[in-house]
Amino acid sequence: MMRKKRTIQLIKRRPLIVAARLLLIIILTGVIIAAGSCLRSRAAEAETKLYSVDEIMLLAAAMQLENGMNGDLCVYLTGTVILNRVDSPEFPNTIKGVLFQAGQYASHTVKNLYTVKVTDRVLSLALRLISHERYDETIIFQSMYPQLGHVKYKIDGEYFATE
Repeated sequence: MMRKKRTIQLIKRRPLIVAARLLLIIILTGVIIAAGSCLRSRAAEAETKLYSVDEIMLLAAAMQLENGMNGDLCVYLTGTVILNRVDSPEFPNTIKGVLFQAGQYASHTVKNLYTVKVTDRVLSLALRLISHERYDETIIFQSMYPQLGHVKYKIDGEYFATE
């Protein structure tokens, strides 16, 4: 009885967070079950990573903060840069490590990442990314100015570049 009451209170206080996490769990379960068929070709090339719900929510929050107001492709490329950095030996190997690396992603203070309201659109783009549907696996830089690397895309005022 006490457990049911606590669950109901939690759902009333944070319905969007609870719903998003439940949706992620359901989708991740499907991705894990489908891993044998859908992700086999990707797994043959590199180790398949599984991300926790908290990591996915951090990714979605970063995508929202960086370019959530821009078009889908710009938001998607933002998440792609983060995951490509996780996969690169030149950067930390976790989403949190990449986001909090010194000199990178200045808008991502702990307060901002954990309080931003992630839209359904951005959350769905983050879920596509973690299921290994990356637009370009070579881009690792993103800026409002063409600063580093070879610029491959300029979308919604953002530059996306390779090394």
